[in-house]
Amino acid sequence: MPYWIDYTKLTVNDKVIFDTPKSTWHDKPYRYTSEVKADDEIRIKTYWLPHQNETSAPPDVIKAVEPINKKFLPYLTARVDVKLVPQGEGDFQIVSVSDAKATVLKPDWFQKGGIGYQIQSYKGNMEIVAKATVDGQINLRLMGLYMSNPEDKSKCVPYWIDYTKLTVNDKVIFEELTPVWHDKPYHYTLEVKADDEIRIKTYWLPHQKETPAPLDVIKAVEPINKKFLPYLTARVDVKLVPQGEGDFQIVSVSDAKATVLKPDWFQKGGIGYQIQSYKGNMEIVAKATVDGQINLRLMGLYMSNPEDKSKRVPYWIDYTKLTVNDKVIFEKLTPVWHDKPYHYTLEVKAGDEIRIQTYWLPHRSDV
Repeated sequence: MPYWIDYTKLTVNDKVIFDTPKSTWHDKPYRYTSEVKADDEIRIKTYWLPHQNETSAPPDVIKAVEPINKKFLPYLTARVDVKLVPQGEGDFQIVSVSDAKATVLKPDWFQKGGIGYQIQSYKGNMEIVAKATVDGQINLRLMGLYMSNPEDKSKCVPYWIDYTKLTVNDKVIFEELTPVWHDKPYHYTLEVKADDEIRIKTYWLPHQKETPAPLDVIKAVEPINKKFLPYLTARVDVKLVPQGEGDFQIVSVSDAKATVLKPDWFQKGGIGYQIQSYKGNMEIVAKATVDGQINLRLMGLYMSNPEDKSKRVPYWIDYTKLTVNDKVIFEKLTPVWHDKPYHYTLEVKAGDEIRIQTYWLPHRSDV
């Protein structure tokens, strides 16, 4: 029985290991390792809360959504290769990986000329902590999965991944859309000293198919199957409740493929729009010609249960950040679906421009 606990902080010998919520249960623990010397005293402090279980769908609809099909995972999975080229005898270890479901491999062929690991995750973000006992150079490669072309085993299928940010030891290496695949990785190198701790943070999204693969392999990967889009698609409802006569317009949407709707039923008591996108991030700019209140709702797609049209299918989306006019409203994992949206309201004046930025990931049904 998965009795979850939300750990909120862990310190070891007064060093903060984490201070953001970590949901765990017996079969999914949080792991941390530390080297010690004889007679060392180890002081461990933990803090926790009852698990809030925010992602449970109502019992009458929870069976309507199955886990993400494994055939879809290559479109989501990032691979990070980390290798130490040492300047002498020593060791190199992966101390921790933030994604408990990540795969950590140490293949024999990757040990030539150094000590290397491959870490794979489909979470959308990951922190890797590594440590070397010898001076050397860290070679880092960000890529997608390695998968052979079933029609020609000598070629690799170009499963693209859009990395959006990389930091190493809190230094931002890049913070822009960086499409990669196995044969076209992103490279970064770093000189390290013995006993240095290397902290690597990566963020990524499913690739939007705007970057062509090489012509000799482009036919190997088809666009994302439409049946998977509900797992990726966010819906943002924006409505102005005016204090008099006036208009409210969507000036621009950063995602050129986004769907912008203005349904009749959403015009009762105001002027409302629905914007849907599967890009993973979106900026919406709107403008009102009258004073009023903006009602904002972040949610997933509306889809009826095929077995009972009176019920909705709970396609969850994990929003990670919301800013309005450059003010950060939240910056934490916020799971929602159509019947359990996130609400935010804002008072506006005539002529005000409202700039809304949202970021999201496919929901990981860990609970």
